[in-house]
Amino acid sequence: MAVLEGRLPARLMRQADPETLYDVRIEGPVMPSIDPLTDRQAAELDQNMGWESRHGNIRRFGREPAQVDAERDQDDFEPMTQQSLPLNNTQEDETP
Repeated sequence: MAVLEGRLPARLMRQADPETLYDVRIEGPVMPSIDPLTDRQAAELDQNMGWESRHGNIRRFGREPAQVDAERDQDDFEPMTQQSLPLNNTQEDETP
């Protein structure tokens, strides 16, 4: 409607990618959480039943999926240390 009504400047419309112009997901404001446990259980059920994606659930709670993924990757990151390097154990097993 904004395009038809002329509310979007023509110079911005020329910069828009026509392949993705109408491929948007519009989200309303996030509802306040009254019972967080029940809300999380409902989100888990929605995801398990295939009614919502993991990224959709992340958006549901007001977060950005890319940021959450980056934080999870950082949490899972384990730098190589002396303790995590494999040991060269040359001793033979003495069990018969």
